Amino acid sequence: MKLLFHLAISMVIIGFLFFNECQNPVSLPILPVITVQPVSQTINAGKSVTLNVIATGTEPLSYQWEKDGVNIIGATSNNYSITSVKAGNAGNYTVLVNNSIGSVTSSMAVLSVIDYFLNAQSVSLSYGLFTMIIQIGGTLWACGANDFGQLGDGTTTDEKAFDSIMTNVQYVSAGLGHTLMVKTDASLWVCGRNDVGELGDGTIINKSIPEKIMTSVQSISAGQQHSLIIKTDGTLWACGNNTSGQLGDGTVVNKYTPEQIMTGVQNISCGASYSMILKSDGTLWACGLNNLGQLGNGTTIDCLTPVQIMRDVKSVSASGMNTMIIKNDGSLWACGDNSYGQLGDGSTIAKYLPVQVMTGVQSVSAGQYHTMILRTDGTLWACGGNQNGQLGIGYSSTLATSSPAPILTGVRSVSASGNQTMIIKNDGTLWACGANSFGQLGDGTTTERDSLVRVRQIFN
Repeated sequence: MKLLFHLAISMVIIGFLFFNECQNPVSLPILPVITVQPVSQTINAGKSVTLNVIATGTEPLSYQWEKDGVNIIGATSNNYSITSVKAGNAGNYTVLVNNSIGSVTSSMAVLSVIDYFLNAQSVSLSYGLFTMIIQIGGTLWACGANDFGQLGDGTTTDEKAFDSIMTNVQYVSAGLGHTLMVKTDASLWVCGRNDVGELGDGTIINKSIPEKIMTSVQSISAGQQHSLIIKTDGTLWACGNNTSGQLGDGTVVNKYTPEQIMTGVQNISCGASYSMILKSDGTLWACGLNNLGQLGNGTTIDCLTPVQIMRDVKSVSASGMNTMIIKNDGSLWACGDNSYGQLGDGSTIAKYLPVQVMTGVQSVSAGQYHTMILRTDGTLWACGGNQNGQLGIGYSSTLATSSPAPILTGVRSVSASGNQTMIIKNDGTLWACGANSFGQLGDGTTTERDSLVRVRQIFN
């Protein structure tokens, strides 16, 4: 009986404890769990942005936001806000969630910042395929087609937004698939296509990372597949494709390292397969392909060595198969292909000798089928083809515009190539129009623009 009594008492106690545990369970601590991750965002500079995270777990939860792996001071709540985004805010954001048991890190949220491109110093366009820009201070930016590594970013991936390539760059020239760059120490660097020796490094191997090949370089010009180089002593050197005599050495043999051609040279401009050479005495010389009179010597016969064309020349711009020339008196002259009225003489007839187009001209840039003219009063004029909206007049058309017409004021410089135009205004802002199938306008899209749009940088 006594044993049964004690057993009954034990059963009552056990039942009471079980009932009490069910009514008042003991809570086990729970690690933080992120239920809503922060989301990547692209934001215009100057706007506000907020990154959020939602987490569960044993309270209290604490938070620490990080940018690029570094703690952000004061960012210790479940959201992080920036009231006026700047380019420097772009980066990779995560948040560490803690409690007394442990911690968990969120997935990465990428904040990309879109800002206007400022302080542009110069622009070089590649036959409407890719774009190279130097900012004041010497930073080189690139976008567009990159199939040969011509952007110099170490890849062969096209870029629809500007990518920073190098610093301390003074001059840049974009060819069809290769790029020439002169740094502030006068060294020459090259990248891109090289199947006919246009990089001048003695090989036929493409380069996706810029490689130094020469020193004491003063000026450069990249053609479709040839390169012209002026050294600081005024000597002209050339390499690359020479099938039409565009290197000017008297042969049609390609050159894989630069070869000296002339002395006393001041400036150069490469056309598709021809070369225009301005000597320091103001005489203009030409060599190479001449099927449409682009050399301006009155014939359509190719020249394997440079021939003199004009005197009293200030500058020259060669493109696909047409040449634009400014004389010392500010008069503009033109020769070569005129199928879209790009010579600006009011016709669509090719000219084998330079004809005068207008006066009061400061600079000129010849595209493949269009021409952009900057007058001394800062007004920008345009003529020629507008198939891709490259004239920037608000529409595209296959009709020829054979006489120059004003389109913009307050312009510092202009660059035309292929069916694309880029303009630097007096305030250093960069504007673009025309073809954009490879992202060469640098606006983050492949949308063609028939009106001038302000170019943005995308930082991420």
